[in-house]
Amino acid sequence: MNALGLLVVGLLALSSLVGATVHNAEDHDDLFNLISNYCYSAGCMAGNNIVTNGDSVIAAVGTFSGAPYANSDAVYFPLSIYFSLVCSGVPHSCILNGANSRMIMRISGTGSGTITISGMTFKDGDDMGVWTTSSARVTFEASKFVSCSTKAIQVQSSGTVNLYATVFSATNGDDIYLLGGSATVHSTCPPDWSG
Repeated sequence: MNALGLLVVGLLALSSLVGATVHNAEDHDDLFNLISNYCYSAGCMAGNNIVTNGDSVIAAVGTFSGAPYANSDAVYFPLSIYFSLVCSGVPHSCILNGANSRMIMRISGTGSGTITISGMTFKDGDDMGVWTTSSARVTFEASKFVSCSTKAIQVQSSGTVNLYATVFSATNGDDIYLLGGSATVHSTCPPDWSG
């Protein structure tokens, strides 16, 4: 079993011990309804089955793209929640696609926890792949950013981003753009990985 497979098994075991729930996202609608809890403009949408802090979301292999959208500029918008989002297949086989029309994820605050994203690909984000703001804490593990138009990750307003085994490919600007906050690229595997 590869390291990501061990992580999925470990998340399932840990979730049962701490009372967290494991959710499956088979398609874009499932994922949107689980993690996108905020919108701020006319015509925007929020999900209808939002995770509880500390829950895990296991994404199916495939591409997540299209409507509904959180806002005119973002596909997903988690606000003041934290969770783990893990690809069920080999790293990079679960693809979040902004279709060059929206940033893929805007993360504003994470409360008292950290959003951990493992094995996901962020592709074709308009302007950026992920924007973290308002003291959001986000960890990317074995993730990939592909063809984001001006930057892959923007960290703003005291956000903290940690990257482990994360790669950037064909980003047309900055891989990581800092506007306050910090980003650390680690040269090791995540602390909880083995194998």
